Amino acid sequence: MKSSKKFMTRILTAALALSMVAGTGVCAAAVEEPAVDDAIAVTEELDVVAHNQSSLKALLSKLLASGFPKEKIKELISEVAAKAYSKIPPQTIAKLTEIASKLGQMSDLKDQIGAAQQQMDDEIAAAIEEFHAAVDALYEEFGEDDEKIQEAAAELNGILMQQIEGAFADFEEFKQLLAEQVGSEKAIKIAEAWLRIEQQIGGIVNIKNQIAEAQQTMDDEISAAYEEFNAAVEAVYQEYEEGSEEASEKIAELDEILHQKIEAAFDEYDAFMGTMKEQVGNEKVVQFAEAWLNVEHQIQLSKAAFEQKKAEILSKLTKYTYDKDAKAFYYVENDFLYRINISLKNGITARAEAYYGEVDSDEMTIPAFADGIPVTEVYFELPENVKIVYVSNMVENLNGASFWNADGCTVENIIVDENNPYMKSVDGMVYSLDGTSLKAVPAGRTEVTVPEEVIFIDDCAFSCSQAASVTLPSTLEAIGNFAFECCDSLEEITIPDNVFSIGSFAFLSCISLKKAVIPSSVEKIGEEAFLGTNEEFTIYCDAVDSYAMTYAEENYINVSGPLKVELLAHEVVALGDTVSLTAKAKYGAGDYKYAFYYKKEGDSKWTTKQGFKDNDSVEISPQFEGVYDVCLKVKDANGTVVKKYAKMNVITVLDNATTVSAETIKKGETVTVNCASGEDYGKCLYAVYYKKTTDKKWVVKQDYSENTEVTIKPAKAADYIICVKMKTTYNDFVGKKYFNVKVEE
Repeated sequence: MKSSKKFMTRILTAALALSMVAGTGVCAAAVEEPAVDDAIAVTEELDVVAHNQSSLKALLSKLLASGFPKEKIKELISEVAAKAYSKIPPQTIAKLTEIASKLGQMSDLKDQIGAAQQQMDDEIAAAIEEFHAAVDALYEEFGEDDEKIQEAAAELNGILMQQIEGAFADFEEFKQLLAEQVGSEKAIKIAEAWLRIEQQIGGIVNIKNQIAEAQQTMDDEISAAYEEFNAAVEAVYQEYEEGSEEASEKIAELDEILHQKIEAAFDEYDAFMGTMKEQVGNEKVVQFAEAWLNVEHQIQLSKAAFEQKKAEILSKLTKYTYDKDAKAFYYVENDFLYRINISLKNGITARAEAYYGEVDSDEMTIPAFADGIPVTEVYFELPENVKIVYVSNMVENLNGASFWNADGCTVENIIVDENNPYMKSVDGMVYSLDGTSLKAVPAGRTEVTVPEEVIFIDDCAFSCSQAASVTLPSTLEAIGNFAFECCDSLEEITIPDNVFSIGSFAFLSCISLKKAVIPSSVEKIGEEAFLGTNEEFTIYCDAVDSYAMTYAEENYINVSGPLKVELLAHEVVALGDTVSLTAKAKYGAGDYKYAFYYKKEGDSKWTTKQGFKDNDSVEISPQFEGVYDVCLKVKDANGTVVKKYAKMNVITVLDNATTVSAETIKKGETVTVNCASGEDYGKCLYAVYYKKTTDKKWVVKQDYSENTEVTIKPAKAADYIICVKMKTTYNDFVGKKYFNVKVEE
């Protein structure tokens, strides 16, 4: 029998020339077919598969018989081989290499074995290729599900295994002849091991070389980016005075481009390493090759450029004031207070946070730069009487909370520079560049109509708005978090039919909001979306049990919507018992009237138990066995009538004739429960429970069983209750019987 390691190594080389350490491994693609789980379970038991050739043959047969896709069969053959290719311990490699160096003929033997091995690999590869072609022909002839495939595949499988076995036999015969010529079988084994080690090391060298090439590419890209940056900076200083606003603006743009190029180079290298690990299928092998190359050291050399840039940035901050509590740098220029932000990606940027000067106009322009630093953010309280705000092309994001919008805010228009690459303004409101997202609404506007084509109301878009009337477009699909927070004047809002999501805290602290019309299209309402609204706040729904209605009920919010009716009725009733039918009505116009009807299933005429009256509960006593239909009608003050139906199964209670052996016993004694039915119901099943009278939980002594004799031995002296339930195999209704048993000391 062939060595499992040799066998799987040969299959590995033959089936698509796969090598786990050569960087050309093939990973089986994910597929949805039910047979995949079974096939993968087989491949996971690789030790069993690797024991002998018949195991591999069984695997192939199982895959073919299960209808597993032929393309995946090819991949799984390779995957099995790759996973079974075990690593030789380093100490073994060292020992074998030392022995080999002492044998002058090892290199020649190794080369001869390698040539014979290659011949065997070629024969096996040809056999597997023929096998794949034959499998393809089977599917073309018989189709994917034809049972004939199994029989034909078994024959092909047998031929394949014969060819593989023949190739192995030839290889083994060659090694035996070689051993006889050399006079040492051990020498042949050492030469073969040496060859295998060399192949593995060659694979790692290949990986190392690929990593080195990728790393060099990364370094070259970073170096080129810095050369371009330095050349561009020199050109800027030739054109503009050093330290000028124009020079700072240009250099800031160049710095952004530099960082983008550097990050792109690192991202490309990381993507390459991820792909390499996935293809090889052994992350440790790739890590070893990477360490061998000392890539980490070279990466650190490249990253040193970032540290240099950081040092340059920090050296410029000496002129700014550091706030220990805020842990930030601040700078004041032209009565504006700026927070200075630092990042390796964006360099130095500023956020306008306050204005301390006098305002002699109803217009305000947010500066594009502060001390030559781009002002990319705005977040401060606008002075009173400002009605128009101008925003530069440097600002990257803006929403309704950007100006704090405190009480008395009068801004009616926000004008964004037309060259801003992130957003635009139309009619004084701020949108994304494509116009599909509303980002900021001037807080001073009392009426707002959001234009059609807007799909999303951005987070905080209406924050602290004074709008008393807001009209949303039919194109709207989602409302962001805090979108309408603190809109004190807003009394009602109608959500359009297309909206599917309302964000968390969307209407937080809208103290005047009394009404929100929410359609059934809404599938999600975020956390505390209506927290802090008016005490009369009500959600108006257009459908019973819509998401909005359920949300309101779960969060104890007032609901207005279509009349909702529930009917509480017993599913199973004992013949002769009197049972209640109870109605529950909600919403609609109130002042509900209830009518109850019932009939035996199959009858055409209903029995009226109650016409429309205020009473919401009635009692009925069915007189015959069988299934009954129950109908409830509810009418509200507008005359709207809603019906609700239920079914009720009326059956005869089983006669439980069970007895117990004693009503009083001593502690340590037993009581026997003799289960029996009082009539011939056919086969009966019995369940037995007991508990102390002071306990709440029953002990299950026997679940439903045909066993009729049950022995109970109470652990403590006390008063006990025994319950016996019975049912037939064709009737689920239970006949119960209880017994009191006293256990004395």
